Amino acid sequence: MRTDSDEAGTRQKLAVGVSIRRRTGVLLVIAGTFAFLPSASALAITLPTMGPPATPTTAPSAPSPTPAAASPSAAVSAPVPTQTRLVAPSPAAVPPPAGTTRVVTGPATGGAVPGRSGGYVPSAGPVTVAPASLAPVPSKVGATAQSALVTAEDTRLRTLLRRGFGLLGPTTVATPGALPSLVLPARQAPYLVADLVAAGALRPEPAGTALLVKSVMALSGARLLIARQGLRTLRLESTPDGFATITTWGGALDFQGVGGPLAITSWDTAHNHADRQETDGRSYLRTIGGRMTLRGVNESYLGFWSGRTGGIAWTGLADRASTGGSATSSFVGNFYGSFASRSDHLLFTNDRFESNDRDGLRIHRGSNGDAVAHSTAIRNGSDGFAADRGTARTWMVNDTAIGNARNGFLLDGRSLATPQSASGTGTAVSIGTIIESNSADANAATGILVEGGRETIIRNNNVCARTVGIALRAGATETSLTGNNVRCGGRVALELGTGVTSTAVSHNTFLNAKTGILLNATSRSTITDNAIGAMSLLGISVRGASPRLSLTDNTVALLRGGRMGIVVRDAATASILRNHVSGVNLYGISIRGAAVGTLVRGNVISGRGPRAIDTKEAQPAPAVDLNDVHGWTKKNYITLTGYMTNHPELLIWVGIALMLILGWISSKRPRVTFHPYPQSTDWRPGPTNDLGAVTIEIVRPEHRRSARPVRPARPPAAPADAPRRGRPVQPLYSDAKTEEIPRRNTDPHRRYNPG
Repeated sequence: MRTDSDEAGTRQKLAVGVSIRRRTGVLLVIAGTFAFLPSASALAITLPTMGPPATPTTAPSAPSPTPAAASPSAAVSAPVPTQTRLVAPSPAAVPPPAGTTRVVTGPATGGAVPGRSGGYVPSAGPVTVAPASLAPVPSKVGATAQSALVTAEDTRLRTLLRRGFGLLGPTTVATPGALPSLVLPARQAPYLVADLVAAGALRPEPAGTALLVKSVMALSGARLLIARQGLRTLRLESTPDGFATITTWGGALDFQGVGGPLAITSWDTAHNHADRQETDGRSYLRTIGGRMTLRGVNESYLGFWSGRTGGIAWTGLADRASTGGSATSSFVGNFYGSFASRSDHLLFTNDRFESNDRDGLRIHRGSNGDAVAHSTAIRNGSDGFAADRGTARTWMVNDTAIGNARNGFLLDGRSLATPQSASGTGTAVSIGTIIESNSADANAATGILVEGGRETIIRNNNVCARTVGIALRAGATETSLTGNNVRCGGRVALELGTGVTSTAVSHNTFLNAKTGILLNATSRSTITDNAIGAMSLLGISVRGASPRLSLTDNTVALLRGGRMGIVVRDAATASILRNHVSGVNLYGISIRGAAVGTLVRGNVISGRGPRAIDTKEAQPAPAVDLNDVHGWTKKNYITLTGYMTNHPELLIWVGIALMLILGWISSKRPRVTFHPYPQSTDWRPGPTNDLGAVTIEIVRPEHRRSARPVRPARPPAAPADAPRRGRPVQPLYSDAKTEEIPRRNTDPHRRYNPG
């Protein structure tokens, strides 16, 4: 016998099934609607590989520079005079470090660059290197602890400087919360390894290894020379109880790998390996207003938290800049590979910056004339090479940045304060930075990024990026881009962002991106004689108010399915002259928005679509004359597929309309009404008799039957002439009774009391 709970369960399952079917129908309508939308392949065609990809050859984890490789950079032992103009050495003059191979990213057989006559010149494919992961963000507790350690280090160094006045010889000074420090006062002869051993600061160990158990600080007039003469590895003690450092305040530090590389690393004596945990502080090298030179040195696992304690740091004073540099050295696993602030004409040549937590090389504010040549930054946690705000005349020449977590090369040339600050910080922007003949491959964000600055030169660089090839942003002024080759640019090969003014872009090659050149609210930009090829969406796109724009003698070739060659929106007084556009599938040149004084003349356009030159949305109509459109095939996209492809938003409205119509149809279907709380009643809706009367079924559970009185016998039948109100029906269950009710009691939620 079927119970009341079985009946309720059946009704609930039926209601759930109806609800699921309705929701499934809505989902199917939505899926069917958006199935008509053009896929990503229709709007942005997957780019084919232009020839065989170049095989990256990176440096091994343990370089071994030779003395021969260091000899061309002997000038690093002395600061470059300020009045001497730095001339970058040629690759032949400065060979790469021994044991390393420079990644060659120049032209090779493979890809194609569009030529004026339809021919092609070869170009290299992309370098496939996985970029490094972004540097982890420290917790609030860890950040507070490390910041306190930096403050404690500043206090310790000032204490040593104050207590070092009047010393006549090497003296050990104890400072609370840190290892003892050996202070070296001024003298004529340099301090050597033997002097450190005699003072108890350096403990010799087997196999040409020595452990520095005390921090060392050379005062002004003192010079510390650590050369590889019986010393192969210098370990700096670094434990949670304290860490050893080598610093100078106005003096000189010289580290030389004579006869082979000199390794310098932090050392955890408790675990007998390099200290890879920088959160509790770690050993570092630093000069403060002095000179530090490194030649043939491999530094690893040094530094923590800040730039000045980040590993190897050149930091100057307000009245004295830091000088020196590095040659044929490697910086691996440090917090910062190298850091420079208030420096003057530092020179880095043939160095390798690899797998550092933050930047490979960071040139910070107050630095002037620093140069980086023939060096490599690989898999660093932020930028490969970075020149920060407040720098001037930085040179980056013949360098390679591969697989860094952000940008390959970064120039932040914005002013320190805009327009002024309470502290009186300078408002001058960076000026005269040169980024030349470099290679940037497989970096996560941008190959070369310039933010702000004035008179920056970006010349003869080779770039392959995942997102943007080369980008100018944040008001960069009077920037020159010449002879660059962006082999693959991701979304955009070249981007000129908001506020960029007076930019000259000429004789560059841009390949394999969705958009070749993107200009967004720039002014007085000149785009001349560039080759733009294998773009899947747009050749040149101009957005926002971009007055006084000149697009002249450019060659634009799109992939099959590319939309438009040149699109200009709201660029008044623009000149579009003598450009060659091919492979277009919609409009060759499209002028939209404000077009006062715009001139379109002497362009050669081939492709297919409604119009070669589209000016329907321009206000007023620009001057269009002397254009060659003989290679244009007129094709109207009046078909349903073509119209939907060009108006994808229409499909969304069609889908919304279909959902409304299907919802209205569904609402007209007859529905079975179920009692929301069937367990609370003793009755169920019954069938409808022939006269339309609604009957109910009374079901009395076992636990309530005994408590109710016995129902009296039914009254006698009504006379024949009496109005008939209903007809008895058979009960649904054997223990149920059937009762007829008037039509006005058809509400199933109204409780029926048969007594």
